[in-house]
Amino acid sequence: MAPPESPGVEEPTPSMDTEVEDSKVKGEKLARKSENCIKEFIVNPDKKEIELLLESSSELGVKGGHEAFVSSLATRLAFFKKADQDLVMELFEHLLATDKLESEALEQGLSDVLRNMPDIKLDAPRFPELCARIMATAFQHERLPLSFINGDYQKALAPIDVLRFILTVAQQAKNVSSEKLARDVIATLPKPIKEYLPPRYDESDLKSEMSKRDVLFLLQSAAPEQAPELSADMSYDQVVAHLRKEFPEVTTDPKQARAVSKALALRFSSVDEIDNALTSLTNEQELAEDVDVELIQGVVEGAKAKQFPEGFLHGVLTTYQPTVKALNSWLSRYKSDEGSASSQVEQARDDISQSKA
Repeated sequence: MAPPESPGVEEPTPSMDTEVEDSKVKGEKLARKSENCIKEFIVNPDKKEIELLLESSSELGVKGGHEAFVSSLATRLAFFKKADQDLVMELFEHLLATDKLESEALEQGLSDVLRNMPDIKLDAPRFPELCARIMATAFQHERLPLSFINGDYQKALAPIDVLRFILTVAQQAKNVSSEKLARDVIATLPKPIKEYLPPRYDESDLKSEMSKRDVLFLLQSAAPEQAPELSADMSYDQVVAHLRKEFPEVTTDPKQARAVSKALALRFSSVDEIDNALTSLTNEQELAEDVDVELIQGVVEGAKAKQFPEGFLHGVLTTYQPTVKALNSWLSRYKSDEGSASSQVEQARDDISQSKA
């Protein structure tokens, strides 16, 4: 007796095989056409031609058409001149902003390319940086989930290279969007940074090797110091003594500067008390710009958490008087993320600048 047929399972037929073969052939043709179109775009940057290519892929129902285009774009990008790379990235951003690229194809196409990163990097050393730029742009337009950054491609990389790549994506995210997106990227790391580093290799080695100031900041942001809770029973002198003991590098470590200034803004409601404490803890030194920026951010976070009245933050900053350069750097990093606090920082900058003119 013959076994019963399984319901809902369609046996392959010659016509189905032909359809699969036809789709495969069409897909290969579109992959070649994609590469040629991208090369032609460099000579004649007509976005409409690329859009028509992608539309024809969708209309023909060719599986992998958009995926092939993404793979071609990411791979070829590494071999173009710098000016041409910028031109192609402008095209990519346009396609994302106008929904011309299918999200699933974008994810699959990038996955395929990233798995070959070690091999392509041998011929094109800037390839990881360019892939990071593509990924960050896709994150900015919300066309890739942040979880994509921890995909299967990492199996082909050494842990230290995974860390380097993710930090590069974070830097590119900061360039194309904001500090918040950059920190969100770093927050996707499933393990502490130290676990990615080989034996006898510490974070200072990584910083020295990467030699990018922005990446240093991002690395510090990956595990910011927590602002300590200061008991209401502690006197002013006890608060200052406690913070000096717990944060001895407040004048040189941006994380400690941020933690200290936030703790003071949370503890005191008087502008003068915060100013006096900061002046005492920093020994009236002129701080390095990155330290001063994080000190400002700590005050902003504390003021927002305590919901101080309008003008309080402005009062703290104009009394303490960080450098105008640091205030400008803070606005560059944090303005888009901090809303109404930004206007107080801007006003403080203008007032401090005018007072020193």
